[in-house]
Amino acid sequence: MNNSNQCREFKSPPNAGSRDGDAFSVSVKSYPIPECDVDAWEAATVGHMEEILPEPPLGCYYVNPRFLVHASDISEAFLKTAHKARASWCRYISAVLGPSNMHREMKKAPYMKRQLAFAGILFVNGVHIAPQDWSIPRVTAVVSKALAREERRQQRMINVTA
Repeated sequence: MNNSNQCREFKSPPNAGSRDGDAFSVSVKSYPIPECDVDAWEAATVGHMEEILPEPPLGCYYVNPRFLVHASDISEAFLKTAHKARASWCRYISAVLGPSNMHREMKKAPYMKRQLAFAGILFVNGVHIAPQDWSIPRVTAVVSKALAREERRQQRMINVTA
């Protein structure tokens, strides 16, 4: 599916930044809109993720084909900015494909492709957070569980080598 003739610049990137005296700082990097093709969108997100890899990234990152949102800690400001970036990208997709075609493409895409091309990916301290867990309490719980699993795994490795 190649709709490159329907591509047009989308002019409403999310606003972010730091406020004087506040303890948060959220940065947003925007990229040129990739070719209007689901595979190109997936590849663009993977390419943006490679900027923050190979090490598991510390801090909070939301990545989609158009934006990379970063903050050092999870905060309402970060999640709000990530939601704005996601909504901005989804509005663009809907305008290009049409709402019914967008939903059809999303439904037929496998889970990770759906996240990479359509919803975007959220990482907190190297832990992937599923879209349904995008709230501070749920993110904290998911990250805590992942860190506890990793700690238990490392402890088992130490016990095996000892």
